[in-house]
Amino acid sequence: MLNVEQLKTLPVCGRAIHLLPESIARENCILPVAINCSTLHLIVPADYQSKDVAGQPLLELLRFILARELTFELAYRVDLSSFVDLHYRAVYSTIANCDHRFTINCPGRWVDLPATENVRVRFCNVCRKDVHFCNTTDEVESYFRLDHRVAINDADAERETLGLPYRDEMR
Repeated sequence: MLNVEQLKTLPVCGRAIHLLPESIARENCILPVAINCSTLHLIVPADYQSKDVAGQPLLELLRFILARELTFELAYRVDLSSFVDLHYRAVYSTIANCDHRFTINCPGRWVDLPATENVRVRFCNVCRKDVHFCNTTDEVESYFRLDHRVAINDADAERETLGLPYRDEMR
């Protein structure tokens, strides 16, 4: 059974996230974390066996829908739910305020960066800096003032417009 500390540092593969539809992941509190050949590795809630969908056991139904073998580890639903939310929001987040070569958007993706001890911070091996995950423009602005790198998921912005404005636009 994985605990919160293990979930915080668990590497999550973006390709694995893309294989499991977000609606299924959120509804069933499932976090896909890795893919090896045709096998998808999941973190599922400890009570998954009590969950049936349309009269079918959950994992059997997922094997059928995804046409893949599944392996899994367990975590408590209460611990796992925030990580499902974080990783599904983060997988589409852009990294902003990288270095001068990228000006506005870093070519990297949050989900591809190595995890750190803090679940909301990843490390970029290109610029050798920490990247902070932000949910709001207020968070972005506070990190921006400190010249930190950020990955932003702003619910008020369109996905195509995510990023960090030039310094002159922040005033």
